[in-house]
Amino acid sequence: MDKRAEIKRNYKETLRPAGIYQVKNLYNDKILIGSSINLDGALNRIKFELEFGLEKGLKYGHHAGDDLLQDWRSYGEDSFSFEILDYLTIEEYDRKKVEKELSVLLEMWLAQLQPYEPHGYNRRLEKK
Repeated sequence: MDKRAEIKRNYKETLRPAGIYQVKNLYNDKILIGSSINLDGALNRIKFELEFGLEKGLKYGHHAGDDLLQDWRSYGEDSFSFEILDYLTIEEYDRKKVEKELSVLLEMWLAQLQPYEPHGYNRRLEKK
């Protein structure tokens, strides 16, 4: 195996911190709550998308990316904090299992914090 392939394989096999994050608007206290199997990557992506105003590129799924972006533009980067609220302990990486556990953990945080309009940027999911 060449060195590049080995580095790539090692990267993919390295466990990253998974859990729940919060983006908080310090000006109006609105929050965005989300989950990721790679917290550092998710927070970096959100910052990048906000900094470059990628309106159509916002990948928040059920989150209100346009409202968050509008507030980012109005209040500026210094008016936001990026925090990790909860970590998911991962002993063995099984993506489906981790995603299922993250989904349950996210629902608990959403129920507790209620980050929906007018207090937050999350949108309620419509139940089918």
